[in-house]
Amino acid sequence: MLFELADQNPCPTGAHPALVTTADGVILRTARWLPQGEPRGTLLLLQGRAEMIEKYFETIGEFLQRGFAVIAFDWRGQGGSQRLLADPMKGHISDFDDYQTDLEAVTQHYQSMLQKPVLILAHSMGSMILMRALTRKNDLARAVILTAPMFAIRLLRDQLWLGRLVKTLCRLGLQTRYPPLYRSQSPFTTAFADNPLSRDPRRFKRTQEILRASPALALGMPTLGWLNEALKAMNGLAHSLPDLKTKDLPPLLVFAGVKDRVTASAAARTVCAALDKATLIEIDHIEHELLMELDNARAQFWARVEETILPLFPA
Repeated sequence: MLFELADQNPCPTGAHPALVTTADGVILRTARWLPQGEPRGTLLLLQGRAEMIEKYFETIGEFLQRGFAVIAFDWRGQGGSQRLLADPMKGHISDFDDYQTDLEAVTQHYQSMLQKPVLILAHSMGSMILMRALTRKNDLARAVILTAPMFAIRLLRDQLWLGRLVKTLCRLGLQTRYPPLYRSQSPFTTAFADNPLSRDPRRFKRTQEILRASPALALGMPTLGWLNEALKAMNGLAHSLPDLKTKDLPPLLVFAGVKDRVTASAAARTVCAALDKATLIEIDHIEHELLMELDNARAQFWARVEETILPLFPA
């Protein structure tokens, strides 16, 4: 089921939720929408860490209005999908390739819809998962949009000793523990003034209200194991760039915040510089979540998408 706040966050009309079981037996929560009339294509939405389908109702509605069918789902261990540890607030993964298993299960389940021209929108962690998928199968989409791609985590990039500490603690068998000095955080109690995600108080409050009303959707801090697997994935992507350059990738439109405090925009520059079909748009004065930002920032997103991506999907 999908949870909606009727006044603040209505679910777009025509949602069809479904549960999908992965090859390794994990149950994922998914949903699809169809626009009015014949779809010009299908949008596959790949959310970031600790997110859920409900957070993207506004964006889903905007793509529906532009004639796209939409498929959205929650990654394993978050949102309404199956949690992986006894403590459901822990953001954990045993192997980053498990996310590839999720992606494969969803694309197989919705295979008939994905025969339409596909547009993939991936945020943060979703961008990393997608780029790893493109190294294996480069024809997943006609075009790709990435926002705040998790090609490097700012804190780990700026303080290299933290990465070494994470690896050491995982070797000691502490993968499911929180990092030292951290504990489970309730994301719906974070003060707006302290948040590194959005400058928009209305959209920030909207997410918190969703989680307060449906706390089972919430996720706290990542475990040491998640951080270690993320580090491996990011390092692997850096090493695979020469191979990616030789592949016929779809056009990539990449948005990064110049002062993003979660992911490093410098890493997005490196990746985009290495790929012929990648266009990087850096936006100043935004935080990590462009699609949850102030209207003027979101308007920059839509202006570039309508200029460069939508013409690839004739109505």
